[in-house]
Amino acid sequence: RLALLVVAAPGPIFVGLILSIRVSNGKGPQTGSDALPESGIMPIIPFAKANWRTLLCVLGAIPAYGLPMNSTFVWLPVAVPRIFGSAPSSVGVQMGLAFAIGSVLGLLLPPVANKLLRGTSPLRSINLARAFLLLGTVPTLSMLISEAPWHVFAAGAGQMMLGLATAAMMPGILQEISPAPLRARILAMLGIATGISAGLAPLLVGAVSELIEGPRGILAAIALVGLPGWLISFGLLSLGRKPFLRTIGA
Repeated sequence: RLALLVVAAPGPIFVGLILSIRVSNGKGPQTGSDALPESGIMPIIPFAKANWRTLLCVLGAIPAYGLPMNSTFVWLPVAVPRIFGSAPSSVGVQMGLAFAIGSVLGLLLPPVANKLLRGTSPLRSINLARAFLLLGTVPTLSMLISEAPWHVFAAGAGQMMLGLATAAMMPGILQEISPAPLRARILAMLGIATGISAGLAPLLVGAVSELIEGPRGILAAIALVGLPGWLISFGLLSLGRKPFLRTIGA
């Protein structure tokens, strides 16, 4: 509890910094698809109807890849002591270290990969995210054959790295398909889609683990919930490539 309080302590500082930001109206001349109607607010419903395939594929991919990330994050602290007999205090330190490394690598991976790739295809971000999602199946499946705590934590760190690498690209992908007056509202959908998997993933793992006998049931449940998440997300982004190009063109 003390550690949680220490981590949360800087919160009011950040709140104060946000409150100190001066916001202007930002109203300037707009033309083409970004032009505003007389009310000054661009309606989102017509845009959503015209581009529903793009929004469905991109926004649907977000809770899907969130399933393996949230399953691992919530259930590993329970699974490792139960399976390997590790002390809960050591689990917290080891998992924290592994996930910190995975998180840093996950945030560095997209810019490094972008620099290594050549060309300026408008599908570059989508294709890169698809590669991360497909690779995410590897650490998820490796949990099924883990024989030591560090194996499990390494697999969890791999999931975190590839999941965060994908998540880090999503704001940019959504901005590419959003007219300027709608960006805030469409980016708000990112938060909603992320929250869905955060609430659903732990529930699904708990339900699946009850159907699997033996102490390794939780690890099997994490893999059974996480693997379809990676594949569904990969499939949706694959299906969304042509609609994505149409939306950008419009």
